[in-house]
Amino acid sequence: MFTSAKYQWKRTRLFARQAKTRDYFNRKIEEARRKSKSKEDIETLRAEAHFEYSYTKALIDELITNHLISIARRVIIELPDYGDETMWKESQYVGHSKLLSEKGISRLRSDVRKERGERKNIWIPWVAAITGLIGALTGLVSILLK
Repeated sequence: MFTSAKYQWKRTRLFARQAKTRDYFNRKIEEARRKSKSKEDIETLRAEAHFEYSYTKALIDELITNHLISIARRVIIELPDYGDETMWKESQYVGHSKLLSEKGISRLRSDVRKERGERKNIWIPWVAAITGLIGALTGLVSILLK
């Protein structure tokens, strides 16, 4: 439970960082245009903005990948084959590690949801039966006490 909250917190912070970076560079580029800076200066700002945005995106992808792998291992789900380039992509910013691609994220999330659903379906009949038994016993006790 706490790992999920910690993951959500980190993810929210990274998305906020990405938005702040985008806003910062948009202001800087607009300011450079107003001051009639050279095209080269403006392109340099755009390149810096792209690098910062891509770096933060890579951190978000790494966080999502690590979170999903952690869940998959906990519920014992097979990870996508590391050789499958549709499921994994190379990170240029985060230690040159492999990260789940959009397709890989989607498939692993789907597999996790399916497994959790199957596990939940095992307990539902038992909970229903126990609830029914408690209701029947309560009725029987109330009849016997009258």
